[in-house]
Amino acid sequence: MIHLYSVLFFAASLAWVFYFSQRYSGTGRKDAGVAFTAGVLSAPVAGVISYFLQTGFMGEEPLAGDGFHLYQFILYFFIVGPVEEGIKFLAFFLVVIRNLRVKKTHEAILLGIATALGFAGAENILYLYAYGWQLTLPRLILGNLGHAGYAVFWAYGMGAHLTENAPYHLIWAGLLAASILHGMYNYFLSFSYSYAVVSFLTFAWVTFFMFRFLRVEVHRR
Repeated sequence: MIHLYSVLFFAASLAWVFYFSQRYSGTGRKDAGVAFTAGVLSAPVAGVISYFLQTGFMGEEPLAGDGFHLYQFILYFFIVGPVEEGIKFLAFFLVVIRNLRVKKTHEAILLGIATALGFAGAENILYLYAYGWQLTLPRLILGNLGHAGYAVFWAYGMGAHLTENAPYHLIWAGLLAASILHGMYNYFLSFSYSYAVVSFLTFAWVTFFMFRFLRVEVHRR
């Protein structure tokens, strides 16, 4: 049964790629497929790097108290967020931007989203085997759209740099914003239900911003 869930959960991420490709013009299915595959391959790399950074530099996780809060803060804001966003961006840059022609900024955003959805799809499978389908089920929306939303920031920076000669530091600003939002979501989700409200509000804002920003960019030129 777990293998059937794996297929369904992975198909859900592909369905989101299909949705964005159909809803917003600017990227073909083949190009989106390349980006998605890049994201899939990047997920295990990010996981291994995060694991070694956590175990090598942070030691055992405190069970409670202020130490637990500090541990989680450092873990999510300085390891998980930056590593996952950085590896997603690297996959986007090396496999997508250097092999596909991007003529408009929103095309880069859509390819960044496809990369992020590939990452989320692979990550969902890992969560499925680790925690079961019940705990992984919310990630079909939260995980997929969350990763896609973070990607908008650095993908826009790269797209604007390539197509509009925007300064390259816009890319670093996008990576920083994505890392902070990613870390914020994970950090508050690791505590009680009351703290989790902050995570869901962060997710809601990121998702709203993604759809709104895409609409503006598609019609801008």
